[in-house]
Order: sequence, then C-alpha cells, then structure tokens
Amino acid sequence: MIFLRLFKIFILISIPILFVLLPASIFEKGTSVCLFHGIFGINCLGCGTIRAISSIFHFEFVNAFDYNRSIIIVFPLLGYVWLKFIFIGIQSIAPCNPIVKKLRSLFAFL
Repeated sequence: MIFLRLFKIFILISIPILFVLLPASIFEKGTSVCLFHGIFGINCLGCGTIRAISSIFHFEFVNAFDYNRSIIIVFPLLGYVWLKFIFIGIQSIAPCNPIVKKLRSLFAFL
C-alpha cells in the first residue's frame, strides 16, 4: 500500500519535470484530439491548455496566452491542486513525522 502512495507522489512530481525537459515543439505539432473541435470545428475552452502549460514551463508567456487565454486562471488552480495532492500523499505516508507536521502548519490553507 505504501508503495502505491510513493508511486503516486513520484508521478505527481515527475509531471512538471517532464514538461520542463520535453521541448515545447512536441506539444505544438500534431492534430487536435478534442472531440468538440472534431465535431464542430471550433475550439472549446480547453483547447490549447496543454500547449499553454508547456509554454509556461518554458517561460514563453505570450505563446501560452495565445494558445489559451484562460491559462491565467487555470495554471494557478492546477498548481494549487497539484500541491494539495502532493501534500495529502506525503501526509498519508508519514502523518506523525515532524517535517509533515511543520508542512501541515505551513500549508494550513490546503
């Protein structure tokens, strides 16, 4: 059981690292997999979000805004949820650890 929790934390931590290590051009090319775009031919509210997140991790903020204008709201919310999942995972592994107790007081708003 603890192995699965550690694996989940590892996956959560590795996602942003992959966005940094992979070039942004990987996400820019290719066809859209959006069902809404495929049926109606127009972009939905989520179209371009992955490309925008990739651009933010590569400090290309203008490109990120061009891909999806809602990234201004979505990226901080995703960061909050990401930190919360990591904190909950760490807390479930070692709830009585002094470091976890300090993190709990630091992230009391989570």
